[in-house]
Amino acid sequence: MSTILNYNLSPYGAVKGENVTLTLTITNPSNGKKQDNIRVSLQFDLDLTANSADVHPSSKEKSWSNAAQTTSSGVVFVIQPDDGVSLDPGKSVQFSFSNVSITDNNSIGKIALIEQVDGETHTSNLSVLKLQPKLDMVGYANPVKIGKGQSTTLFFTSNAASKIIIEPIGKEIKTKVQGNGQTFSTSLKWTPEVQSGDNYTSTYTLTAYNDAGDYFPFIINVYTEKPVISSFTAEPATDVSLDDDNAVTLSWETLYSNVTYLQPQYGGPILVANNGQQTFSGQQLKRFLRNSPNQSSLEFSLIVDNGDGYQHSSSISVELASARILYFKFKNPDLTYPIFAAKNAVDAIMQGGNGDDVPNTYTIDGSGGPLEQYLGGKTDVPQIMYFSPDKENIKAGEKITLNWVVQNISKMTLIPGNIDAPIDEEGKGGVEVTVTQDTNYVLTSQSGLTSTLAVQVTNSDGLEQGCQ
Repeated sequence: MSTILNYNLSPYGAVKGENVTLTLTITNPSNGKKQDNIRVSLQFDLDLTANSADVHPSSKEKSWSNAAQTTSSGVVFVIQPDDGVSLDPGKSVQFSFSNVSITDNNSIGKIALIEQVDGETHTSNLSVLKLQPKLDMVGYANPVKIGKGQSTTLFFTSNAASKIIIEPIGKEIKTKVQGNGQTFSTSLKWTPEVQSGDNYTSTYTLTAYNDAGDYFPFIINVYTEKPVISSFTAEPATDVSLDDDNAVTLSWETLYSNVTYLQPQYGGPILVANNGQQTFSGQQLKRFLRNSPNQSSLEFSLIVDNGDGYQHSSSISVELASARILYFKFKNPDLTYPIFAAKNAVDAIMQGGNGDDVPNTYTIDGSGGPLEQYLGGKTDVPQIMYFSPDKENIKAGEKITLNWVVQNISKMTLIPGNIDAPIDEEGKGGVEVTVTQDTNYVLTSQSGLTSTLAVQVTNSDGLEQGCQ
């Protein structure tokens, strides 16, 4: 016997493997009679849901009640109006059942409907058409641009696919999803095969298949680029001249490089990271200049190589402070035992003289060199032969006398203070100074000859003292 009331289930179809909300509309035909006693039982079979606790029925009709129970055949929902409530002709009542699970098998989801109105029982079936899940695929490469020989990772996500085939790699991936509408995500690290050093595009086709034989292709492009240098800098800046007790740090960033190395102007290449920095001390810089010691700068080239014959380079010149002789003098006031020191010298050599006739010679190589000074012997060359204080263990605030002996010099200045340095007929002189802290005193002749004396003061315990 057909049902007295009209029943409509929406939507009529749902995708396999998904959870959906089903809406049941019960309508009393307009030509029907007023219904006071209605009881409708809906039995969801196991192809739709398995547990009544998971499904949540609801209705805007607050005067209607529902109850649920789980049976061996599925879940049964019973809905009916409360006492005194009627469903008038042409009127409807609506119930929603949320979180209904649609299984992924190929059977039809059925709802058995048992209508009890005016003591009569009427049965019919409502059906939910199971729709095939939508097959699709998305993905990307990271990084999308690489250098030759470098790797990228392909990331991809499929929906409703049982397998994925990646070409031209020939890689097949089983998703274990079995086409039930679930998503599957994974990644694959890969190094493209590039035959040329030029820019090259590798195209990968990822095709998702389901058990029904449907397929969905998705393309990912990976671009192999020529290596480039993004930046190459020096700290301190290249316009700053470096003393030999300073250091310079070279920093760089590259893109798509297979091999990166630093090439100093002299010496072999230095293999470095594609992005990084390297610090060179003043002593290291001088070692690069052993075969050309008097240069005022040293060039470094950063070279990126794709491993296939293509190179790109950028260069920086590091400026070197001028070499200078700090002093070449006798240690003792009787003009014996030569001592010497230089700044920024790459090479230095002192050759002893021959008695009173041949002077001692001090030669240095370095930026702006070579430089040479003479000490002692018979020569017309200006010499500062001795320069020293009259005492050691000098305390802060103490007065000392700086003494000197010169040859072939008529006028000198003492720095700091630009003090006129007196010279007697024997080439001797001296001046009294008050030392408050460690100080470098410099004697300078009119010809530009200098001699530096480093005076150090002692602390309260008499520690640290010395003069050079």
